[in-house]
Amino acid sequence: MKRIQNRLGSLLMAAVMLLSMAVTPAMAADTKDPPTEVTNCATSGFSTTVLALGFSDTVWMNAISTVKVGDEAYTKGTVSIFSNTGIWENGTYSFNGGAQGDLPALKFALNSGTTFPVTIVLSAKGYKDLTVKVTQADKWGDTYTAEAVVNSDSGNGGSGSEEMPDTGKTAPTAVKYAYSNIMPVAHYFGADSDWLSAITGVQVNGTAYEKGSVEYNSSGNHWNIGRRDYGYGPEAALVVLANSSVTYPAKFTITATDYPDVVIQVDKKGAAIVQDTPAKYTVTAATDIENGTVKVSASSAKAGDTVTVTATPADGYVLDTLTVTGASSTVSVNQSKDDTNKYTFTMPGEDVTVVQGNRT
Repeated sequence: MKRIQNRLGSLLMAAVMLLSMAVTPAMAADTKDPPTEVTNCATSGFSTTVLALGFSDTVWMNAISTVKVGDEAYTKGTVSIFSNTGIWENGTYSFNGGAQGDLPALKFALNSGTTFPVTIVLSAKGYKDLTVKVTQADKWGDTYTAEAVVNSDSGNGGSGSEEMPDTGKTAPTAVKYAYSNIMPVAHYFGADSDWLSAITGVQVNGTAYEKGSVEYNSSGNHWNIGRRDYGYGPEAALVVLANSSVTYPAKFTITATDYPDVVIQVDKKGAAIVQDTPAKYTVTAATDIENGTVKVSASSAKAGDTVTVTATPADGYVLDTLTVTGASSTVSVNQSKDDTNKYTFTMPGEDVTVVQGNRT
């Protein structure tokens, strides 16, 4: 019986070794590196802009399953200068006027709001994700460059990091501005293209707008990235369609990835970036308290912030009263469930003083 058990154990070990030999190559294949050289980069089209990127590795190209341009997922289809936008295709393209014939290329029918630089994330089964950053080298021409970066933390068509390294740029301190009175009113803000392409949200007078169509016949409460001629040819611009209920002067708050928020005030005279830092009010802990002390978590706070108060009665005394008063009102306080000497209050829009009373 023991001899049979030993033979079964040997057979089992051999099977495990065979399985490990079979699995290891497959696992390794899931982490192959994609090509990092973009051989060509060009655009064409009029009503639809077609971006073409040349690659020499057709095996990797055929394995591509998912494409994102900026923050938008594209659908696989047939790309031409007359096709719908938001689609991509693995095919061929005549770079440099067709001097080398039709070469392998990935083609993208770009959405109307696409601006450069733009990042494209390519996911292929069995490969790490590849991010390609496409930049318009000549603002007034048709020269484009493409830089590819492998996303090391992705694999097997996964969803690794999609962001390019932080450029370190700061938000704009001024914008070019134009508007159209055709309802809904269209506001155009021209600024640095890196910042424009990083925009993720727009609020007008505190109301969040959705990213969507900004054509002249679209409904209000939408924003997107488009183009506007400020007198020197079309330039990239943030386009915001405001509905008829917006009152002016209006505040447009712009949120962008890796940038501080930008607040633009718009009135009939134009638009300007303004500082919109909420005011802070003073929190004073009384020092003339008998038989104890009081401490506050902050010496100043914005309206709506939570402030914590810690009272420390002297030996032989207990806390009797704790009040928070401003010039116009007394602020309600909330006692902690875990510590009877600890309280919190919501900061009002005025300076306050904290006083405690102790008793034996």
